Amino acid sequence: MRNGIALAAILALLYACPCAGGESAPQGEDGQKAGEVSPPAQAQEGPGGAEYPCKGFAASRYEEGEKEYWIFSPDSPETGKAPLVIFMHGAGAVNPNIYGAWIEHIARRGNIVVYPRYQKRIAPAVQFVTDNSINAVRSAIQKLKDSKGPQPDLTKIAVVGHSLGGVIAANIAALSDARGIPKPKVLMSVEPGITWLPFLRFEFADLSAISPETLMLCVAAEKDNVVGDIDARKLFEGTPQIPADNKDYVLMLSDSRKGVELKADHFMPVCFKKIAGTGDEVEEEGEVGPLERRIMELFAMRAARSDSKSVNALDYNGLWKLFDGLCDSAFNGRNRDAALGNTPRQKSMGKWSDGTPVREPLISDNPADLPKVEMRKG
Repeated sequence: MRNGIALAAILALLYACPCAGGESAPQGEDGQKAGEVSPPAQAQEGPGGAEYPCKGFAASRYEEGEKEYWIFSPDSPETGKAPLVIFMHGAGAVNPNIYGAWIEHIARRGNIVVYPRYQKRIAPAVQFVTDNSINAVRSAIQKLKDSKGPQPDLTKIAVVGHSLGGVIAANIAALSDARGIPKPKVLMSVEPGITWLPFLRFEFADLSAISPETLMLCVAAEKDNVVGDIDARKLFEGTPQIPADNKDYVLMLSDSRKGVELKADHFMPVCFKKIAGTGDEVEEEGEVGPLERRIMELFAMRAARSDSKSVNALDYNGLWKLFDGLCDSAFNGRNRDAALGNTPRQKSMGKWSDGTPVREPLISDNPADLPKVEMRKG
């Protein structure tokens, strides 16, 4: 258990560090920072946009502790079947509300979302989190098959993960054949970490086992001084079987205008939104210790921060657009240029209200060509 306790302590320290997340400038009454400019609004249509084929979605919760998972099912998918998205959270972010806005976006686009908890506490050994996640996915698929609701289209599976979940997402893709779950067509690993701490004994699975037909994005952020970019680079460079045309390495950049900031840090994907049916008792049922509770509180604090609001252009013009485009391309043969190829559409982040373009991400087929992310020192 020593390695798990060490992980909890490290995360508590890093998440609490002001330089890891940054502080916000004073806000106006409407939540927007004082200043003469505002960041881009969400587009009305296209990948990352606000046009949703499903009006709503339903949340269901199953099992307990490290076996627990949530299923988010869209209302009335057009074909009666829906693609299946496996959403892997960061360590300690066991409540799906921490990523609630992104989950809602994915579900209302017509996808079933499975959210494995994979940990009852952070302290147990991390080498079990991949197995827990795969078992939850297998159970969720059977639960969906037995239900009267939308059925999963098992030819259309995507897996996306953040932080520790970014490593687990890659492991699910690598182990799918061996563990008897359908092979993902899409893999998006956002700020994955941390396999480079040897005493944790947590590693990537055999990355060569990931299907060469997978469409993949490895995403790092320039101000992520929690996990850096070591594992994002390791994942990209460890999958030479995936053709360069089918994968990209993406470095998200921060931007600011007159005190309004879009911060590409480790908490970039966090977008808290309360989803009915998820259950507040995740934090209240006495299953978490003081370190885990503190980490969940810090995630919630980061999600509630209003440096250009919790959901912003880094979400809908960045991560959400990239993932939507990747799924659209893999499942329906469209919008590939929104996710791959270093295209203008892939890179575009929209414009500030004064017409200034938001800084575009750096995208390459060779991570060595891009700047390294500086880790926190001391």
